[in-house]
Amino acid sequence: MRPCFYKMIVCPCLVLLCLHLWPTGVTVLKGGGIFFAHSVWAAENDILENDILDDDILDDEDDYLDDDDYLDDDFGEEMEVSDPLEPLNRVFFQVNDKLYFWILKPVAQGYSFVVPKVMRGCIENAFNNLLAPIRVVNTLLQGKVRDSGREVSRFLINSTIGILGMADPAKDEFGLEPSKEDFGQTLAKYGIGNGIYICWPILGPSTLRDTAGLIGDSFLDPIHYLYESDNEAGLAVYAGKKVNYTSLVIGDYEAFIEAAFDPYIAMRDAYIQYRDDLIKDRNVQAKSPISASLQRNITARASLQLDETVIHGESSFDEQCFFVQVGTCAEAENVRMFETRLSAMNKKVIVVEYVRGDYSFYGVQIPVQGDFLMAKLAEERLVKDGFPDAFVVSRQNDSL
Repeated sequence: MRPCFYKMIVCPCLVLLCLHLWPTGVTVLKGGGIFFAHSVWAAENDILENDILDDDILDDEDDYLDDDDYLDDDFGEEMEVSDPLEPLNRVFFQVNDKLYFWILKPVAQGYSFVVPKVMRGCIENAFNNLLAPIRVVNTLLQGKVRDSGREVSRFLINSTIGILGMADPAKDEFGLEPSKEDFGQTLAKYGIGNGIYICWPILGPSTLRDTAGLIGDSFLDPIHYLYESDNEAGLAVYAGKKVNYTSLVIGDYEAFIEAAFDPYIAMRDAYIQYRDDLIKDRNVQAKSPISASLQRNITARASLQLDETVIHGESSFDEQCFFVQVGTCAEAENVRMFETRLSAMNKKVIVVEYVRGDYSFYGVQIPVQGDFLMAKLAEERLVKDGFPDAFVVSRQNDSL
C-alpha cells in the first residue's frame, strides 16, 4: 500500500510546529525570514541599503520623518503571519495558478456543461454532509456542546430525509444552520498561533497550524479511509469533489487575481482574514477565502459609493510627486485601519482605488515632497516602522 499524502507531510509539519512553539525557534524563523526577504529584494533591485542610505542622511531627515507615537503595539497582530518561505511559496502559488487555468478550470467547465447546476449543488451538499464527523468532534473539543448536538441532528436529518445529504432540509425546514469548525480552529482556541504561512501545491494556502489541523481532520474524513483502502478510488473521489466545487465558483478566482495588485499577497491576506473570522466565530457565509474577500469588497464598495480614482486626500499636484504606497487591501475596513495609524503619525494619507472590471481594491499612499532619494528614505523608515509592504510610486497629472 502506498503511503497516504497526509502522512508524507505529518513529520515535517510536527517538527516545524515544535520550532514554532519554542520561543527561540520563533525568533530564528522570523529573523531568518526577514533577513532572507530583504536580501531577495536587494538582489532583485541591485540595490543595497548602504548604496542609497547613509546614517548621516537619515539623521538629517529626522525632521521630515518624525518618530511619532503609534497606536497600540498589537495593531494588526492578529492579521499578520510570518512568511519566511515566501520565495518557495510564490513558486507553489504559480504552480497552483497554472494547474487551475490549464487543467482544473477546463475540466470543471466541461463538467458543468454536462451536469446541471442543481445536481452539482446536491453533490456539494452530499460531500459537506460526509464531513459532519469533523464538525461534531471539533465543536466538542472547543466546548461548544450545543453546536455539536446541532451538527449531529443535521447529519441525521440530511442523511435520511435529505437523501444521503444531497438536500439540506435541516437548514431549510428546521432552521439548523451548519457550523464551520475544524481542527485548525480548535488548535487556535487552545492558544496555538498561525506559525508560518505555507502555500501547498494542489492544496493551496495554509499555515503551519492549519496544516497540522488538516492532518488531524483527515482521520475523521471518510475519503481518507477510502484512499487508505484503495488509492485510485480515493484520489478519484477527491478529484471529483474538487471539480464539482470549482464548477460552482468559476469566475471567482479570475476576478480575485484581476483585482489584486499582487495576487500572492492578496491570497495570503484573504486566507488569514478568512481563518481569523472563522476562529472568532464571526458570521462567515462564504465557503472560501476568495469568495469571502470578493463579498467584503463588493459590500464595502457599495457602502462607500466609490467612483473616483483618488477617493481620499489631495487629488491634484502642480508637478510630479513621489508617493510611498504603504499597502494595498481589498476591504474598506482595512483602509480605515491604515488611515488611523498613519494619522496618529501625523502623515497625510491618500487613498487610491484601482478598478479592475467589476471589482476594485485600494492603495494607501503618503505623498513625499522631494526627489526619489527622499521617497526611498521615507520608504525605508516606514518599513522599519511596521509597514513591510511599503514601496515608492510616482504620479503625474493624477495618474499612477
